[in-house]
Formats: sequence, structure tokens, C-alpha cells
Amino acid sequence: MERCRMQRRKAAAVTVSAYFELVFNLVKLIIQYYKELESEVVQVTEHVTVWETPMKRLEARNSFMACITSHGDISSTILIRMNGSSFKTLCTLLRDQGGLRCSWHMGIDEMVAIFLYTIAHNEKNRVLQKTCRRSGETISRVIKRVLNSVLKLHPILLRKPKPVLENLEDLRWKHFKNCLGALDGTIIDVRTTKEKKERYQMRKGTIGMNALGVCNQDLEFIYVLSGWEGSAHDGRFLRDAPIRPNGLKVPRGYYYLCDASYSNCQGFLAPY
Repeated sequence: MERCRMQRRKAAAVTVSAYFELVFNLVKLIIQYYKELESEVVQVTEHVTVWETPMKRLEARNSFMACITSHGDISSTILIRMNGSSFKTLCTLLRDQGGLRCSWHMGIDEMVAIFLYTIAHNEKNRVLQKTCRRSGETISRVIKRVLNSVLKLHPILLRKPKPVLENLEDLRWKHFKNCLGALDGTIIDVRTTKEKKERYQMRKGTIGMNALGVCNQDLEFIYVLSGWEGSAHDGRFLRDAPIRPNGLKVPRGYYYLCDASYSNCQGFLAPY
């Protein structure tokens, strides 16, 4: 009887020893695998895609976001043309009013940062892949989601025009009684199909889109019209603004300040 007990104890000890040896070898293999990943030498060449470890990509993403949220207003203004406080306010508006939701692998702040960095520097998708350490499909999808949320904020972001009063103390506007604001156009670089390329090609050979912006005295946007071809004259798409269903409305007796190129287009404009 005693001999059987000793045999069972020896068998149990051998089993436990083999189990711990197996666990130890498994942990050793895992540690060795991650060490090989970290010590992987990446050869950076001009025409070769650079593959990074997951830890390196995560560090790069955190560093990019830290430059916006933690390194002061100068750094964030350079990257996204917005200080830290305004960035947080915009993220809150897009979440509460625009319906923007975070994904499984990306938060709202990173989505908005990628969107603002893209429009601030006019960067291409391939450049953003290296800067943000995200795939091209992810970047494209994020920009579309944020843009749709921004468009839902137009009742908040677009202000109602208020005329200049006689007792206004601002020296820049006090002489423009009943003026609602100022307008001007700009050219935005775009990519288009081969069939439409000639329509959007401007006199300098670049491909662009005409956009009209109207601001009030506090530099807040009142109205924005985009989509016209870059080859179109300023007066052509300005004449289109008032006749649209939600176009630029000017009450009788009021006017907008404009550049001299618009002065002969509409009666509600006054050149400066």
C-alpha cells in the first residue's frame, strides 16, 4: 500500500514538473518572438514600402496626437491650424451635434486630427499613411465620416448676418452702414476625371474648383458656395448664388463688400 502511494506521488511530481517546463518554454518562445520583432532591422529605401512593428506604429500615433493635445497651442496650430481648446470644442460638437462616433481602433480626437491635418496641408493619402501610421482605406473612410459630421453642423457654424449699425465703435466697419459683411472667392485644388479635366483647368494649368465665402464683421462665415469649375469667371458663379434654393439672400437696402472683380456682377455688392 505504501509502495503504491510513493509511485503515485512520483507520477504526480513528474506530471507537475513537465507542466511547468511546458509553460516555461512557451513563455520563453513568446519573449523571444517579441524580441525578434523589436530588433527587426527595417531598410528604408525610396521605392520600398516600410513595414513597422505594431509597437512602433502605436508610438508614432501617440506622438502625433501628443503634438496636438499636449505640446501647446503653437504645435497644434502648426499641424491643424487650431489651438488645443478649439480642437476639443470641435470634437465635442462633432460628437454631440454631428453624430460622429469612435471606432474600435480609433478615437474621435484622432479622427478629427487626421481630417484637419489633411485640409490644412492639402496632403495626399499616401503621405498621411506615413504621418498617421494608418492604412489608406482607413484614412479615406475617416475623412468621409468627419466631413459628413461637419456638414451636419452648418446651422451652428454658419452665422446669420447682422447689419452694421450707425453707433458701431469698430473703426473698420463704422463707415459701412447697413453692410452685412464681405465676400471673396478662392481656388481649391481638386482631382477630377479625364472628361472633366478641361473644365476645371485654370489659366495657369492647375486643376481647381471655385469657392465663394461670405463673412460677417467678426470673421464668422455666413455663406459658402463651392463646386464651380476653376475655369469659370467669378461673376458667373456669383450670379448663381442668389438663385439657389438656400442661396445668398440680401434684404432690400443692404449690401456686401466685395473685391473689384465682382463689382459689376450684382447690384447688392459694393467694391472696396
